Amino acid sequence: MSDQESPKARYGWQSKLPAFIEATPQSIEAALSQFVHQVSAAQQSSWQRSIRWLQREYGYCLREQPAAYAYSTLLEYELPRDFRRPDVIVLQGSSVVILEVKGRGGANQAARDQVAAYARDLGAYHSACANRPVIPVVVPSDAPAEVRQVEGVWIVGPAGVHDFLLAQARLATGSAISPAEFLSDDAYAPLPTIVQAARSIYEGRPLPYNPY
Repeated sequence: MSDQESPKARYGWQSKLPAFIEATPQSIEAALSQFVHQVSAAQQSSWQRSIRWLQREYGYCLREQPAAYAYSTLLEYELPRDFRRPDVIVLQGSSVVILEVKGRGGANQAARDQVAAYARDLGAYHSACANRPVIPVVVPSDAPAEVRQVEGVWIVGPAGVHDFLLAQARLATGSAISPAEFLSDDAYAPLPTIVQAARSIYEGRPLPYNPY
C-alpha cells in the first residue's frame, strides 16, 4: 500500500516494490497527478509509459533476487527545501538509485547534468545518504539494455533497468536505508563543515582559513 495520502508527503508515490507492481497503473498515475499540480499532456504520457516498464522491471528483480521484496521506490520525490523532483528513486539495501526517465535521445549533457545534480545534493545534504552510494542513472526510451557510463552517470534503456539494479545491489554493503529514515522531516541536513562554521561563529572562535 502506498503512503501518498499522507498530508506531509513529499512524493507522488512511495511503496515497496511488490505493492508498486500490484497497483494498477491508473491508481499510480492518479496519485502522481494529485501531487504534481498542472500536469502537462507530455508528463502524463511519460508516466503512462514509464509506470508500465517499471512494473515489468521490478517484477524481474523480485523473481531474480528475494532481497528485492524489501526494496522501496519513490516517484516524483520532492527534494526538501527545493522544488526539484527526481523521477524515480529506488532504495535498495544501502544504496540509493536515481532514475531520470527521458524520451528518445535523452542521454544528452543536460539530462546527465540534471541527474548528477540530484545525486550530488542527496549525497551531500541528505543524512540517510551519507557515506552510502547514490547512483545517478538516465533512462532514455530508445537506449539499449546494455549499460554504459558517461562522466559518472549511468545510461541504460528501460529493458536493462532490472539488471542494473540487481548489479548495483550486489555491490552495496552496509545497513539498509528504510523509507522512514529517508523521508524523515529532518533528514535533509547541511554539510558538517557548515554546521562547524556556524558553531565557531556562535562560540566566538575564528573560522578556519585556507589560502588555497
